[in-house]
Amino acid sequence: MKVHNSGDKIPITGEGNHIKHNRNEGIPNKPNTGHNDPSDKVTITEFGANLQSLIGSLAQVSAIDIKRIEKIKAAIESGEFTIDKKSVAEKLVDSEQKL
Repeated sequence: MKVHNSGDKIPITGEGNHIKHNRNEGIPNKPNTGHNDPSDKVTITEFGANLQSLIGSLAQVSAIDIKRIEKIKAAIESGEFTIDKKSVAEKLVDSEQKL
């Protein structure tokens, strides 16, 4: 993200996750109106826009497949769930080799 301003330094203070800044603090002959200066501009690059879109899309996707969990849970409770020992062993070896 590119931020363009008049080159003035903006005093920033903060506690924890709260950040406060006064754009006009320390700048002579500029009244503190509490409003944004219309000459201020923010430009988001194409990469930034794509990243923002991707983050929004991912926020809508659940990382947990509830239906699959319920299916496995039911199979365990009924005694029908079987473990493929060979597949588990292969995946363990693969994950160790990646480390």
